[in-house]
Amino acid sequence: GSITPATLTVTADALSSVYGDTIPTLTFTSLGFVSTDSASLFTGSLNRASGLDATRYGIGLGTLSAGNNYVINYTGADLVITPRLLSVALTNNITRTYDGTSTATLAADNYVLSGFVDGEGSSITRTQGVYDSKDVGTDKMVTFSLQPSDFSASGATRLSNYVLPTTVTGNIGSITPATLTVTADALSSV
Repeated sequence: GSITPATLTVTADALSSVYGDTIPTLTFTSLGFVSTDSASLFTGSLNRASGLDATRYGIGLGTLSAGNNYVINYTGADLVITPRLLSVALTNNITRTYDGTSTATLAADNYVLSGFVDGEGSSITRTQGVYDSKDVGTDKMVTFSLQPSDFSASGATRLSNYVLPTTVTGNIGSITPATLTVTADALSSV
């Protein structure tokens, strides 16, 4: 006679991580050990597609085995690395003279981006935004809408690994009064 291996069901656990955080250990559940056999029979480990970028990675059976007495019926799962959230703030005051519009102009040093993984970064190239009103004042709210094309990655930074901010607001604006020249008309009387 012959003894055939028993079927052991192994299901990979779906896992997630945020880009730049520690990747979790690949884990699984099992069902179907016979008699007093247990998970202590497992040798080897699951594996996954290589990479650290924000995307979905399939988890495979790898070298996992329960010995010659078991055939593994494997169900895979995914490790999902999600993009890291960035934040942006406005800094350094901007000033312009009253011109009847609410247009605000910033430079790259007016933005402070935070949340990057060490060694990565980006600058913002967007220069046009709006004041909260066209009128003269200080500590005026300035708002800028941002698009992905407004970010310029530095070095090997992949912006797809980040959730990019879409707006930034700060009370950094001043509008000063415009100079109005008044010239009196020369008049004469007879």
